Amino acid sequence: MPSMLDALIEAGRMAPITAVFINSIDRHEDYAAGSIYGYVFTGEIVPAIERQYTVAAGSRAILGFSRSTVGALDVALNGAVPFSRCGLVAPAIPSQ
Repeated sequence: MPSMLDALIEAGRMAPITAVFINSIDRHEDYAAGSIYGYVFTGEIVPAIERQYTVAAGSRAILGFSRSTVGALDVALNGAVPFSRCGLVAPAIPSQ
C-alpha cells in the first residue's frame, strides 16, 4: 500500500496524504465492533498522530481491508473522533 500511494502521488493522480498503518495483535478481537481496540484507537492513537502531524479539518479518513473493515466501519460510525470518509476494501462482514 505505501508504494501504491507513493506512485499515485508522484503521478499526480492523488494529493499528498499522511497515511498511518497499524497492525493488530488479534485481528478478530481487535477489529470486532465495540472492541477496546476501537476505543484506544480513537481515544489515544488518533490524538497522538494528530499531535505529530497536521490534519486538515474534515479530511480524516479510515480504511479497512478484509477483517479490519468491521473495525473501520465501527470506528467511523461510533468512534470518539469524527471521520469524514470510510473505505472498506474486500469487506469480511458476515451477511445475516
